[in-house]
Amino acid sequence: MKLNYKTPPKTLAGSALPGCSVILKDEVAETLTNLSNDLDMPFDFNEFVVGSTGKRDYSGDLDVVVDNARWGHGVLAFKSNLEEVFGKENVARHGDMLHLKYPIAGRNSKDPAFVQVDFLFGDYKWLKFYHFSDDKSAYKGAHRNLLIAAICSEIDISPCYENCTAELDVVELQKPFMWDVRHTNYLKWRWGPTGFSRIHRRKVKDKHGHWSKKPEDTIIAGPFFDSATIIDILFPGYRNEHALDSLETIMTSVKENYGMVEQEKVWRRAAMHFYDWPDGRNFSYPSEISKYFQPDDK
Repeated sequence: MKLNYKTPPKTLAGSALPGCSVILKDEVAETLTNLSNDLDMPFDFNEFVVGSTGKRDYSGDLDVVVDNARWGHGVLAFKSNLEEVFGKENVARHGDMLHLKYPIAGRNSKDPAFVQVDFLFGDYKWLKFYHFSDDKSAYKGAHRNLLIAAICSEIDISPCYENCTAELDVVELQKPFMWDVRHTNYLKWRWGPTGFSRIHRRKVKDKHGHWSKKPEDTIIAGPFFDSATIIDILFPGYRNEHALDSLETIMTSVKENYGMVEQEKVWRRAAMHFYDWPDGRNFSYPSEISKYFQPDDK
């Protein structure tokens, strides 16, 4: 399905490295096989793609996972390997993600084109689910993740008046709780590349006594990696295996499982997430979410 862009970006190609282009669907497989051979990998990267790679008519970049079970030497060692084979000028790093400028297979050798390959590190099975992108959706996989994060930020939040532990009474976890930014000590769900977890989040002060922007998180349950378990936690008793497939299916799941007050909190939070993501401002959204965008961004 065509993405629901309101204002398409000037380029859809990856931006971590200059000079990259979009790649067509029928060019993906050969390009990734070539990359696997160039790196002398004991597997084909086509077996470890995530997101929309190879699903839509074109891709702005290629997302592949370097699975923990296949590469046990860490991000820095893999980066050194890329630089040795392709040159430092064609490699970039952002956090635990590596980027490579790589030639697209089948293009004119006199006028080669390049695609950005993004390498993610971790458990492939989980990252495939975490970065899932439904080609029947008018939105990106990133929209899906940001909407799930919005649910985790607004639903099933419990305050901690003293120290929270995994042995907290279940009744305590289920007490009604009206979110208030003044709370500095609470329980919530966290959705991320390392799994789905129940965490104890505390706002902490730095050495100068000022509140730090980064909270301190302690996992008290999980991480969970099974999709059915995660769906049952977010939507108790809901039997829909596609509940978390896309922005559209998640919105349906929220409407069918939460009251209007909870729904409005999720839509408002989602609008904040989409607005903070630069590419998110380029899309048109359902009215439930778009009404929370600032007037000049509708």
